[in-house]
Amino acid sequence: MATSFCPTTPVRSILQPQQNPPKTLLFLRGICCELFRRGVVRAATIEEIEAQKSLIEKDSKGRMEKTIDTVRSNFNSIRTGRSNPAMLDKIEVEYYGSPVSLKSIAQISTPDASSLLVQPYDKSSLKAIEKAIVGSDLGMTPNNDGEVIRLTLPQLTSERRKV
Repeated sequence: MATSFCPTTPVRSILQPQQNPPKTLLFLRGICCELFRRGVVRAATIEEIEAQKSLIEKDSKGRMEKTIDTVRSNFNSIRTGRSNPAMLDKIEVEYYGSPVSLKSIAQISTPDASSLLVQPYDKSSLKAIEKAIVGSDLGMTPNNDGEVIRLTLPQLTSERRKV
């Protein structure tokens, strides 16, 4: 068992082996060490350091990927001069008593650069979809023709650009 000398540790505890050391890793003065019950400190092995390093790396990679996905979805929903089906991703429709995302109950397409076409899989949900779009903060007026809903994106004005 490798031990290091610390001026605050009694000499007897360094010379006597410790029984049942805890497995808690601590960062002490920039060096990863394992703390024994009586205050004797031993340097961590390379394997322990590599295991901690890989856990930290795995956790940070997962967090970074989630952050990048969130930023991408936020950028997709930004209004520009062109229509994008992702603009309607955050709309939830009251469908048979429960809130459901619009993209799960309808197909959303872009026939041209300034309009969106919403085709529901169930024609009886047209009124609920129309109501959800009107209630959203998109500022678009839906045109319902009985089978599909057409949304025309208005031109961006200076007031809309600021919002």
